[in-house]
Amino acid sequence: MVEMIWPKFVLIAKSMHSLGFIPNSDKFYFYHFDLYSRNILVQITSNSNVEVTGLLDWDAQFAIFAPKFAGEEWCKYAYTPE
Repeated sequence: MVEMIWPKFVLIAKSMHSLGFIPNSDKFYFYHFDLYSRNILVQITSNSNVEVTGLLDWDAQFAIFAPKFAGEEWCKYAYTPE
């Protein structure tokens, strides 16, 4: 299955690079793609403030190293196959 998917991923990455979404100097960042309230631990420090004390759900499905554009919510919907 990977053999079928990888060439398509490469094509998408090359297309995004040619459109300027992935610059040559882009670095990879650590992202958590499931940052919803259920996965964020907080401590209430006052009536108007909270402090983030932890993040949950760091499995391989939701936490990855990726280019900067991948952390943007819109990018998940930007590519449509022809």
